[in-house]
Amino acid sequence: MSDLVKFPVVLPRKGHITELVIRHYHDNVKHQGRGMTTNIIRNNGLWIIGCSSAVSHVILKCVVCRRLWCSFEGHKMADLPSDRLEPSPPFTYCAVDYFGPFYVKEGRKEMKRYGVLFTCLACRAVHVETATSLETDSFISSLRRFIAIRGPIRQLRSDRGTFSFY
Repeated sequence: MSDLVKFPVVLPRKGHITELVIRHYHDNVKHQGRGMTTNIIRNNGLWIIGCSSAVSHVILKCVVCRRLWCSFEGHKMADLPSDRLEPSPPFTYCAVDYFGPFYVKEGRKEMKRYGVLFTCLACRAVHVETATSLETDSFISSLRRFIAIRGPIRQLRSDRGTFSFY
């Protein structure tokens, strides 16, 4: 055992020199924490009165440690509706949305067509139908085709989107 460890230099808990020593050794151990910093200080022949709390105080102000050890911010999100969580057959609970228009040629005429997207809320499966316009009759026709293929649905959600005509 070396004389530095047997007869260490005693430093006060609060003091500018003490803080500089702690910072130096804290940087040398690559910001590994209070225990490693305290051990390296004592192995180099220094004894700080109240060492653990002094090291903790310096580490608390260390910018690098704050960035490395900070907790991640979580996204605040609302709870999912109960129909999204309970197991059910595909397309029992659905959502619907329109997309488009697409220009389609029928003979010599160019006509607008829209896509109707039906999404299963439980398993995220997708079913696409076409609609001739944005009117209610066209939507009901595409809904009937969807139900004929996929079976009856218990609930249909929509964003009730508004359409802009430009």
